[in-house]
Amino acid sequence: MEFETVETYMTFDELGGIKEILPRTRNDAHKLIEECMLLANVAAAEYSLEHDIPMLYRVHEAPEFSRIQKVRDFVKLLGLHFPEQPTQADYQAVIEATKDRIDAPSIHAVLLRSMMQAYYGANNAGHFGLAYDAYTHFTSPIRRYPDLLLHRAIKAQLAQKPYPISGASLDDAGEHFSSTERRADEASRSVTTWLKCHYMQQHLGDSFPGTITGVAPFGVFVTLDDIYVEGLVHVSEMSWTKKNVHPGKIVSTSQEVDVMVLEIDEQKRRVSLGLKQTQRNPWEVFAETHPAGTPIEGEVKNITEFGLFVGLEGDIDGMVHLSDLSWDQRGEDAIQNYRKGDVVRAVVQEVDVDKERISLSIKALENDTMSEAVDGVKRGDVVTATVTAIEDGGIEVEYNGVKSFIRRSDLARDRQDQRPERFSVGDKVDVRVTNIDTKTRRLGLSIKAREIAEEKEAVEQYGSSDSGASLGDILGAALKSRG
Repeated sequence: MEFETVETYMTFDELGGIKEILPRTRNDAHKLIEECMLLANVAAAEYSLEHDIPMLYRVHEAPEFSRIQKVRDFVKLLGLHFPEQPTQADYQAVIEATKDRIDAPSIHAVLLRSMMQAYYGANNAGHFGLAYDAYTHFTSPIRRYPDLLLHRAIKAQLAQKPYPISGASLDDAGEHFSSTERRADEASRSVTTWLKCHYMQQHLGDSFPGTITGVAPFGVFVTLDDIYVEGLVHVSEMSWTKKNVHPGKIVSTSQEVDVMVLEIDEQKRRVSLGLKQTQRNPWEVFAETHPAGTPIEGEVKNITEFGLFVGLEGDIDGMVHLSDLSWDQRGEDAIQNYRKGDVVRAVVQEVDVDKERISLSIKALENDTMSEAVDGVKRGDVVTATVTAIEDGGIEVEYNGVKSFIRRSDLARDRQDQRPERFSVGDKVDVRVTNIDTKTRRLGLSIKAREIAEEKEAVEQYGSSDSGASLGDILGAALKSRG
């Protein structure tokens, strides 16, 4: 299988620092040498099989079912067919169909990761990746000890001498060589990855174009173009607005993206990247374009027990708290007027970029009749209200469009006068303001409090009953003076 993968090498400056990370190129000479190597390895394997020589084969088994399923799902997105039990030819068909695509290396990397790891074994099981019935390591650019064992075994066969190793010892040798090979590969990758991390320290905060090479529940892997460094975009750094969403629903493998280098951990060999950091924070943008007081229009996305969530520009939401729905209705009552999907108008109250919160108000679109009504009025003032309803427990009055209920006990100072029936709808009554609460929309009024205040004022100004004057005399004097 001719995978279109990229191998890299590094160049260093005079001080030993990494100068560049470059891709290796394969020319016709490389390919010719590789073909000769393959032919030599196959010939050695076939010769050993023919003469029943105890030796170590290079075994590469077919992919596991779970890995095949992942490839099938991925290839399906490309519009290509992939069987449940693929052969080497099926893999090669996908490679051929995608080799001219710009994201071919990423696609081929997915195919390559589905492969099983090759190992050394005394029993021939073929080589799936190369589509050989038998394969071994007879020659290679870097001499490996299994190659030498094969050389000795073939020499022993030609010289009709005992084989250098066989039986259980050969099985043990295969396990040992496979283990040391993996350990060497891991060490090589670890050093290369550390060097790349060290190189990337100078690029903290920089942005690069890259290609997504893998998607996982915890994030996506991205290989940076031109410098061939792979990093992880954690799920929390993928989107400003899509929280707790599987990365596969935001991006897809082989997609080209721009990412920012957020953190380098040389000890753990990790390059942390950010996808959302290459885009402007939508809350910042909204705050700049929609200062407090700006009217907006949006769709009701959700209704909760504490308010409405309204969809806004930039795929973000704003909230209208219960207390900001209506001037005249309780929030619990006003919210019953709205349904999910309704388009509403509101006014921006506050944008908290750090907490990613936008406070909206629907009632702010209208004037606050309560505030206008009591403008300039303070507690203790006497105002004139109009009786609008008579009830057993008191009377309802209206002052500048704001209604208030005066309880029976507040209708007069004297108990015998605390009778609602002595009033009629339309009567004008002077009342004392006892409370102003614009938040709860309550205006407290009392006739009794006005009478008591007037009596106190008269006593202080015109004398007291203790001086011999009756209360009637004092009040009469006060009224005469006002007349």
